Amino acid sequence: MRQMEASKREYIDKLKRELDVVEEKWMHLNNENMMQGEDYRSAALQMQNFISGLHQTIEGKNAKIERDQDEIYKLQ
Repeated sequence: MRQMEASKREYIDKLKRELDVVEEKWMHLNNENMMQGEDYRSAALQMQNFISGLHQTIEGKNAKIERDQDEIYKLQ
């Protein structure tokens, strides 16, 4: 009977170790995915800021074109 209980304990300990290994692998994979997601979010924010700057530049150039066209019409 004691030998059977010892076998059960050993089996349970083995299963716990295997579960710990699986959990460690899952946590590692999860952390990698979280870091990659954060990289994508960071790159997206940088692109958004860059595009916003381009829009402002375009608006400024369009306004300058309109002013220049007004000046040309006044000179004609």
